[in-house]
Amino acid sequence: MNKNIFQTLCITCFTLILWITHSVAAQRSNWSTPIELSPPHSAANTDQTRSYGSSWFPDITTDHNGRLAVTWYSGIAIDPKEGGVLDLLMYREYRNGQWTAPIELFAPATGGLTVRHSILAGRDGKLHLFYRLGMAIVYTNAPFAMARFPQSWSEPKRISGSDPTYYVAAATDSKGGLHVIYSENVPDDPSKPNTACSGCSDLFYRRSVDGGQTWSTPINLSQSPDGITHPQIKIDAFDRIHIVWNEGIDTFVGSGQPHRGVYIRSDDGGNSWVDRYYFELPSSAYNALLRQMASAGISPTTLAYPKAVVQTALGVDNQGNPLVVFRGAHYDRIFSQFSPDGGRNWLPAQELIGLVARATTYDNYSLTTDNAGNIHLAACAYQANEQIDTFTPPTLWHLVWSSQRWSMREVIMQNELYPEYPKIITSNGNQLHVVWFTRNRDDIFTSERSKYRVWYSQRSLNIPAATALPTFTPTATIFNQIPITATPTPAPTATPLPANITQAPPMTSRPIWESAALIVIGSSLLIPIALISLIVFVRWRLTRQ
Repeated sequence: MNKNIFQTLCITCFTLILWITHSVAAQRSNWSTPIELSPPHSAANTDQTRSYGSSWFPDITTDHNGRLAVTWYSGIAIDPKEGGVLDLLMYREYRNGQWTAPIELFAPATGGLTVRHSILAGRDGKLHLFYRLGMAIVYTNAPFAMARFPQSWSEPKRISGSDPTYYVAAATDSKGGLHVIYSENVPDDPSKPNTACSGCSDLFYRRSVDGGQTWSTPINLSQSPDGITHPQIKIDAFDRIHIVWNEGIDTFVGSGQPHRGVYIRSDDGGNSWVDRYYFELPSSAYNALLRQMASAGISPTTLAYPKAVVQTALGVDNQGNPLVVFRGAHYDRIFSQFSPDGGRNWLPAQELIGLVARATTYDNYSLTTDNAGNIHLAACAYQANEQIDTFTPPTLWHLVWSSQRWSMREVIMQNELYPEYPKIITSNGNQLHVVWFTRNRDDIFTSERSKYRVWYSQRSLNIPAATALPTFTPTATIFNQIPITATPTPAPTATPLPANITQAPPMTSRPIWESAALIVIGSSLLIPIALISLIVFVRWRLTRQ
């Protein structure tokens, strides 16, 4: 009888532990099951006549009503004499609780010229869209309520100067101003041959203060012999403009080598720009890279820039403090670097413990900020403890930056597909939305005749919603009442950081978990601990009898 009691207690304890473990694991992700936004390749669109090729490079935006708009690049096969591929900019939106059917918004080119684009919802109730038309960057807009009808969009206006162009990113400020950055080819000076990155692009900036009717003179922000890739732009609560990009390689022309991440900021609406800040591998990571190369018998001199970083991504909290995430170009770890004073001074870089970076040309990280000021990261990466080979699919992760620490990781998507190029945004201050595209095992190394697919997932946050901002129509008159050259909204005073902070080494241990997670885990362990203690006591009593 006593033996039966002991066995029953053991079975009960084991069952409870399994149940609790399953419950905790189930709580690892609060993201919805991903749904595919792109039309199936074997099926057709709304008129049942099209069969599409790859769908990739998605972008997403939301307005004050929580409506979502998603765009992506796709195409259909046409006669080889006409280019072989009709390049398409696809569109889909979420309204009244459901997704509209995907439509072909524009056909900007033929021949597979990659329709890079950036879409954003303005304070004027319109969608503002920048996209690559042939080799140029153009701008157009449409009322959000009518955006699903291609004829509702305005006549495209050319934004860029000389061809070719490639990358583009845009943002809007509190006054409804539009700010756009784009890469544009700058011809080499014949008297000074550019041997490092011949034919590479610079990063240009323009703005519009009247809803896209007129645009400022382009400003060359990078002015570097090195190429640029993957620029990102954010505008904070003080209307300061924060921009990052990768410098050293130009993937469009296939020239240059990865070098560093670059940050630049404007405190006066784009009139002037502060001195740039550069990101590179922290010393601890660089030393680890040197040890790896030495053990493999590789000389450091084989790398032009061993401290090079890529995939530089930007987030800004609700106090206007930027957070930048990047990975090593030659060292497979992910790092973040934070400025607690609006981008003037930067804390040491810290590693995102437990993650191994995925090295791929087109991938990018993405960050957004919620109503509580937490910064959310969407990133494709591996777990540090998993077996990784050439065909190991990465996971699409969600992490949160709060109180200058990273939270536990949360899975957005993890299956046999290869997620890439996530874009995460916040709606209403407490709803997260992310889009991305996937490759499969057969096409992870090729872009020709592949079948990439665009996906979407969402997650609710347990914080209050943000107050909806009113819409208005930006006009030149409104902006003239507050001249562009006026003193900008006061920003936090720049103060030198203490030596114990600026000289502190990067973190070498796992970041502190969120207090809520600790409470959940701690509470869940109380029952099994109590039962194990009881089992030990009963077993001790049995041995005494």
